[in-house]
Amino acid sequence: IENMSANNMVIAAPGSGKSFTMIEGVIAILNQFPYARIGMVTFTRAATNALAEKLKNKLSPEQLNRVLVDTFHGFVKKQLDSINWKGKMLISSAQRSLIHRALKESGVQMKFNEAEFAIDAIGREMDPDVISVRHTRQQIHLFNIYQMLCQKDHVADLNALSKFVVGQMHAGKMRALDLTHLIVDEVQDTDSIQYAW
Repeated sequence: IENMSANNMVIAAPGSGKSFTMIEGVIAILNQFPYARIGMVTFTRAATNALAEKLKNKLSPEQLNRVLVDTFHGFVKKQLDSINWKGKMLISSAQRSLIHRALKESGVQMKFNEAEFAIDAIGREMDPDVISVRHTRQQIHLFNIYQMLCQKDHVADLNALSKFVVGQMHAGKMRALDLTHLIVDEVQDTDSIQYAW
């Protein structure tokens, strides 16, 4: 907490005070840097809501306006909104339906839950070499058919949209969020897209 201007990692067991440390860290940053804008990335909507509620009880309205709390995908959506992205997001039952279509059209013999897992895992990976090592040709073929169907239907899942945002930022075509500090909850679960972001 006393060293929030540096890169820090907190490693601790559940219930030991990580959330407390993050919140106190936010307070320390806001007190030390009068123009700081802090992004707090969580991995679940429930964690976002819990942190936001705790911050509301600790910060003044002016300080609260300088802190954004959201999931990774929530931040990606904010960036897509900033460029008025008009595409259709593929989620929930629509995504499951498209995976069923991909299984059928690809001819891949795989249980649905295995197909869903493979598509998600490949979609989360930025490095093609890692994909080729970690996944079978059958899984990669299924993923390619899934992507082809997404393009045909003019839809994109959260992984594809996240890769798009990262690619646009790296190419200088999209601005990063206006943040000076980033606090990431459960950083050990960060996938390669999230890490690149």
